[in-house]
Amino acid sequence: MTPFGIKHSSQDIIAGAIFLASGLAGVFGSFSYPMGTALQMGPGYFPAVVFGVLAALGAAILLKGLLVAGPGITGWAWRPFALVLGGLVLFALVAQTLGFILSCMALVLVATAAVPGLTLRSRLVLALVLAGFCWVVFLLGLGILIPTWPDLTP
Repeated sequence: MTPFGIKHSSQDIIAGAIFLASGLAGVFGSFSYPMGTALQMGPGYFPAVVFGVLAALGAAILLKGLLVAGPGITGWAWRPFALVLGGLVLFALVAQTLGFILSCMALVLVATAAVPGLTLRSRLVLALVLAGFCWVVFLLGLGILIPTWPDLTP
């Protein structure tokens, strides 16, 4: 209990603080790129908007945690955290070598190992679908310059 009789939700406070800090860091990082305008977006415009939304959501979750009673922190799920983070690191390390599609699939396969009861077949289907979706959005839609497939020429 706090001095005002309100019990906090430490889960929401911690999650909100993480989202808010990540969002603010992303917003400030995106200012190192030209912003442009809403009609002619520069490379920093979209990341600034996305990170701004993340910061706003973080602030809302943090405020809710301060004002509404909720569960406390009982433990930390290290395995899912390590698998999702490991999948992201793996993607960053192998994207130039393996290409976008295989790197996306590797990311999804590693990260979904954190989901109990998900079969390998389901994980493979999810990896294919998400890699295809990301290919359409990032390579075709946004024109990001990254190899789609590994370069097998000697």
